Amino acid sequence: MLVNVTIQTFMSENELELSDKRWTDVKDEYLPTLYELGLERYTTTRIWNKSDKHQLGHIFEYRDKDAMQACLPISNNGMMFINSIRWKK
Repeated sequence: MLVNVTIQTFMSENELELSDKRWTDVKDEYLPTLYELGLERYTTTRIWNKSDKHQLGHIFEYRDKDAMQACLPISNNGMMFINSIRWKK
């Protein structure tokens, strides 16, 4: 088992909540492919130990190194997509 922990730090609580909602809205488009490629488990958690920071932790557990290498381009693309969405007026 190989574990990849990605921590996102946001400027505000609102930005954290927006990112979490964006990921919730699209994760079903990405996760099935990741599971097929060897992702064993995925979870998102709120990091609370820093009162002045707004952070999410994404924990990806892969079957092995090959599975992680196959999944990283897809999961990175998903996170970049989430972070690139802007509010429309």
